[in-house]
Amino acid sequence: MGLNGLYIGGIDSTGISKLVEKHVSEYFSGYRLDEEQSIFQEGNVFYFEEVKEIIPTKYHQFITDMDKFGGLSGCITLESGEEHVISVLLCECGAYLLFLCVQEPNEDGIERTIIIEDFVTVTA
Repeated sequence: MGLNGLYIGGIDSTGISKLVEKHVSEYFSGYRLDEEQSIFQEGNVFYFEEVKEIIPTKYHQFITDMDKFGGLSGCITLESGEEHVISVLLCECGAYLLFLCVQEPNEDGIERTIIIEDFVTVTA
């Protein structure tokens, strides 16, 4: 068994940005991406241990400590002037989009990462 998500093979970060824009604009009213813009400005690689607390525990059984994930992140600005960090977590090879996330402060003002769209499918 393994994890898959939304197939994005061959799509660059601008294309991924366009794919998730709908979900971002549903989460944040007053947000719209300009035609030539991309949400994402940075790319990273993470081991499971580094992103373990973001990934729902129901998926942990399908992941080993040696598994790696790709990540893209960037900052968006709402019409109100508020800025938010948006990120996506991808499978290691970059062919599947797993999660769309936003960083938001909790009740104590501490930044945390929240999944706003879960694209994961479990395969046999």
